[in-house]
Amino acid sequence: MKLTKRQSDNLLKFSIVFFGLLCILLPAFRLIGVFFKRQYISGTHTYASKLDSIYSGTSDFIYFWGTGKFINAGHIHDIINFNQMGSFIAKLCGHVLPYGNWAYWPTYNFIICFLALFPLLISFAIWNIFTASLGYFAFSKIIKQKWLVLMLVFSPIALVNYHYGQTGMFLSSLLILGFAYWKEEQERNILSWDTNVKSGIFFGLCSLKFPFMILIPIFLLATKSWKTLFYMILTIFMMVISSILCFGIQPWIDNIEILSPLISKNMLKPYNNQIFQELYISPFVAMRSFYFSLTVSWCFQLLITLSCIIAVAFVFFKKILYTKRDIIGFILPLSLLATPYGHVYDLVIASLTIIICFQKAYEKNKILFYPILGFFWYIWGVCEYSILTHAKIAPYLPTVNSIILFMLVIILYILRDKKDEKNAH
Repeated sequence: MKLTKRQSDNLLKFSIVFFGLLCILLPAFRLIGVFFKRQYISGTHTYASKLDSIYSGTSDFIYFWGTGKFINAGHIHDIINFNQMGSFIAKLCGHVLPYGNWAYWPTYNFIICFLALFPLLISFAIWNIFTASLGYFAFSKIIKQKWLVLMLVFSPIALVNYHYGQTGMFLSSLLILGFAYWKEEQERNILSWDTNVKSGIFFGLCSLKFPFMILIPIFLLATKSWKTLFYMILTIFMMVISSILCFGIQPWIDNIEILSPLISKNMLKPYNNQIFQELYISPFVAMRSFYFSLTVSWCFQLLITLSCIIAVAFVFFKKILYTKRDIIGFILPLSLLATPYGHVYDLVIASLTIIICFQKAYEKNKILFYPILGFFWYIWGVCEYSILTHAKIAPYLPTVNSIILFMLVIILYILRDKKDEKNAH
């Protein structure tokens, strides 16, 4: 089906805007409701007519903010005592946290301790404004049309991320900036300054949530990006040293020996349509949703992770992808598939891939991809609401989202730019 450039451009805009507006209403309502104390029921997290408390809706951010308050009060070594920390946070905001211990690396303490200097709502606003602004800056490095950048920053899944006060937009921005500044290295002097140094720093900052960056070293090794790899490792090293100097070595020992294993307990339970498990998007939880054993589920996740590593190593060692858009669009969904710990709000990391695929379908006049991509956009916008309302599809959303991520990689590969198109993008 051949369209004129104007018709195709209008159809692209209509497709993205239509699917965006179709599913943006529910997450927008919930995000705005934070400031009017209209959320789902505290504790049970059941969305019903009894909309009551700000604290249930922003419980993830309260977790960050409250832990920062706890550390600032001198209790860095008491984080392993969840009852003590939970009581401390409950006294601050009247909300009892429904889940386990703090499992982020101690390097993340710098962020939460800063945010804890402000009252809860002000801190919540600061974090979301900062991450949205950083997202706009990062996306605009890859996408030149401002309206498309705004669609990403205020996409339905991004609003879900803001609502939770989560880290998806922040991590997405760091990953994208790392790729945006990366280039094929010509300079042999590792100590000389160029954009690859910036790339390495941004990639290094991604270690704040290490499971989401496990494909980055593979990419850098496959592309022989030694300078970027060096500065990534240096950044991680400096972050670890800084955290040890500020907080001591014990928080690292506590995290490795106690906290990280504890945070996985809910994920390892038998899959019984629990909201906590349905919020995951990993192949591991997808297998658990069909009641496969832990061993089979872990083996399947390991197979997917190894497949992602092999795909990245092969594609970039063989230089099959030529443009930066393709590189980013290819790796972001795989980064989510490669870890068992991804959640619904982390899908914002791969939202750029959908927009890139829309762009490429438009450029190659492959408009049949529009409804497929729009459907993905729609599903991501309503899946969190489906979980809260116990919709019939909710138990299968980990599987649905894993399949969508895989299909995005395939679509991107099909629509990839050829070598002679490299300079055009």
